[in-house]
Amino acid sequence: MSKFAGELDARARLVSCLLLIIAQVVSQSLILLSVGALIALLIALMFGRSMREMLIHLLRVEAFVVFIVLLLPFSVEGDTLFSLFGIAASVQGVERAIGVFLKVSAAALLIFGLLGPLKPSELGAALNALKVPSKLVTLLLMTLRYIELFKQEYGRLRQAMKARAFEVRSSWHTWRTLGWLIGMLLVRGMVRAQHVFEAMQCRAFQGDFPTQLAERWHLRDTLWLLVCSAVMLISLIERFR
Repeated sequence: MSKFAGELDARARLVSCLLLIIAQVVSQSLILLSVGALIALLIALMFGRSMREMLIHLLRVEAFVVFIVLLLPFSVEGDTLFSLFGIAASVQGVERAIGVFLKVSAAALLIFGLLGPLKPSELGAALNALKVPSKLVTLLLMTLRYIELFKQEYGRLRQAMKARAFEVRSSWHTWRTLGWLIGMLLVRGMVRAQHVFEAMQCRAFQGDFPTQLAERWHLRDTLWLLVCSAVMLISLIERFR
């Protein structure tokens, strides 16, 4: 991670991430979208993310949009590019699919690069400083903090199933057992959440977490936001000219 990236204020990271994502989303030119995706990749590298980490992160994100990308060429009317089993794929559909892929990839890289290194406490402090509603900030922090508890509960239940020689098969017993697994996970999650809430009440929890920014705003933060604002402005001009 470069010195500039390591010292960038958390508020500047949040705002710049939003500005750059808006710039990528509103753009319709494949050239600008490709440049935006390349910029997102360089930003993620500048903020200390390795290529291996980014590849794993992108694979997880793209798994949710791969079917949309594959179906778009056959869903959009236009000039025929090729046919598959009698279904025509249009040039316009392929262009739109590439655009969706570039937009999703760039947004994922920006979030991973700019916000990924932040601790939950730093993220919460930055959101509070930007006047985001405290209830929303508390909900986000609780989700980030205690989602690991649900993962642990799931691990315990899966271990108990393996101890009983459970194997996933194409049978009603498997589906019924998986349904019980989901049900028990919800029940145990609710019980665990109640215990956490009672413990927080014992510590005089008032509905929000006290947060305080460790950094002060510097000139580099202002310059960084000006650059990101210029990028967004270029995309808006290209989109609405």
